[in-house]
Amino acid sequence: MIDLHEIFNDIPHSVKKRFSKEEIPVLPSCFKPTILGEPRWGMIAQYRCACMNLHAYDFGDHWEIHRDKQNPLTHPIEHLVEDAPRVLGAIVGVGAIVAGAAVYQLFKSRKKE
Repeated sequence: MIDLHEIFNDIPHSVKKRFSKEEIPVLPSCFKPTILGEPRWGMIAQYRCACMNLHAYDFGDHWEIHRDKQNPLTHPIEHLVEDAPRVLGAIVGVGAIVAGAAVYQLFKSRKKE
């Protein structure tokens, strides 16, 4: 029988490991469904195990699991910086566009006065 805790403890931060459903048919009970995570092409669902900072994607015939450095539920900013910098970059980019548009509109309206 596979010792899942030993396998999961060996997953380093930010390294994706693939496990077949034959190898791990069901995730341990610590994994709960989540919407926090980047959607992946072909995934059916995603799960998080908060006690081990693990994030699992279900692809039907296999799992893809990685360990986050920070738990997004308890440390959301740190998680964005350390584990999801692309998401943080997108948030900052959209914020900059919105702020730029607001400043442009402000100056444009003041010119008319």
